[in-house]
Amino acid sequence: MKRVYDSISPGQLLLLLAGDLIVLVVFVMIGRSDHGMSFSIWQSIVTAFPFMLAWIPIAWLTGAYRARAFAAGVGSALARALLASAIAIPVGLLLRTILYDKELFTSFFIVTMVFLTLFMLIWRGLFAAVARRFGP
Repeated sequence: MKRVYDSISPGQLLLLLAGDLIVLVVFVMIGRSDHGMSFSIWQSIVTAFPFMLAWIPIAWLTGAYRARAFAAGVGSALARALLASAIAIPVGLLLRTILYDKELFTSFFIVTMVFLTLFMLIWRGLFAAVARRFGP
């Protein structure tokens, strides 16, 4: 017999992944706006790409896409998201530096770590609360 935490529906997984990618792009869009750059969804996606490249495999490896992280409660889902963020965001910043030949400033590192982690935690917390309530 399957327990609720043994599976996550493909629809839930797709929604979670799409939400993660949207959070990354929205974070970049906010940053572009704060720096007076023009509004461009495409350029925001391009800018977010190194973070996407880091986030997806690292979140997968840290268990942030496993159903158990959500079935155990919002706290468990947030812990997995926090772990994924602690690893994926610095890797994303490193990839951004390498791929786009951008200098990494300490202030940019701190702002990105704090706010992108916060955005991910808010999204993941909302998803976990809804997923737990409605199940797979």
